[in-house]
Amino acid sequence: MSRDMKLFSDTENMRGRVRHAYEKIKWFIPEDVRRGRFLDIGCGTGNGVIAGLQHGATFAVGVDRNFAEFGHEYDVREFPDLCIAQGVDPKKALLLEANIFESRFAPQSFDYAMMLDSLEHVPTPERFIKYAYECLSGGGGGYF
Repeated sequence: MSRDMKLFSDTENMRGRVRHAYEKIKWFIPEDVRRGRFLDIGCGTGNGVIAGLQHGATFAVGVDRNFAEFGHEYDVREFPDLCIAQGVDPKKALLLEANIFESRFAPQSFDYAMMLDSLEHVPTPERFIKYAYECLSGGGGGYF
C-alpha cells in the first residue's frame, strides 16, 4: 500500500490502542530495557508493536494466531502506513501470523515481552508465560 493511499482503518481508534499499550510498557518495563528487542504475543492489530517502537525498541515482533479476526477494524497490509502515521519506522517491525509455539524463536531472542489483553483467551496461560520467559534475555521484563 502506498503512502498516498487513504487508510481504510479507523486511525483514531488505533491511536487510542497504541496509547493504551504505550502506557502499559511505560509503567511495567524499565526504561533501559525498553530500548531492546521487543516481542508482543497476541499482538492483534499491532498496537503494542508500534508502542514498543515509540519507546525506542531496536526491533519489535508481533505474533498473533489469526489476523483475520481483526479484519473488521484493520487490514494487516495497512500496518506499515499505520506505523508511519504513528511516527515509527515500519522496517523495525515484523508481524507474524503464527502459533507462537511453532515460531521457534531462539532462547533469549528478546529483551522484553508483552501479552496485552489476550492472556485471558489462552487455554494454558502458564505455558505462554514460560515460553515468553525462555525467549527473554537475562534481566528482561515482561507484562502479561
